[in-house]
Amino acid sequence: MTSTYLTFWNVSAQAEKTGNAAAAQAVLAPYVSPTYINYMISQMQTAWAKNEIAWGHSVEHIQSVTVVPLTGQAAGELTAVVKDCQDDSGSGLASAQTGDLIPGTLGESQLELYTSLNKVANGQWLIDQVTEVSNSCAA
Repeated sequence: MTSTYLTFWNVSAQAEKTGNAAAAQAVLAPYVSPTYINYMISQMQTAWAKNEIAWGHSVEHIQSVTVVPLTGQAAGELTAVVKDCQDDSGSGLASAQTGDLIPGTLGESQLELYTSLNKVANGQWLIDQVTEVSNSCAA
């Protein structure tokens, strides 16, 4: 599950650099739930409309992982939450034409994130949602 989480950040940047919804969906599909792919692509399309693409990379610092068995209709399925203190200070947006970083788009050095993952029928974990909690990580 943590390998899916860590790989997600690289494939997200690759998907954004495609500049194309179908190509981005193909890159994301092995790692992201269909619902969250739709959300991500809608966000990417906003950047693409401004001729902006992902630039640089983030550094993940996983602080905890919690796995919970679901009950009720989803009994037997698993969900997980990854708490991360991500360093996004080396990532931002760039001009799709020149590749140059767009000033003011660098991320935070301590971005507290909670990411939910669901284990699907084939045993693969899929990213279901990423929530930014704060721009400073609590201990």
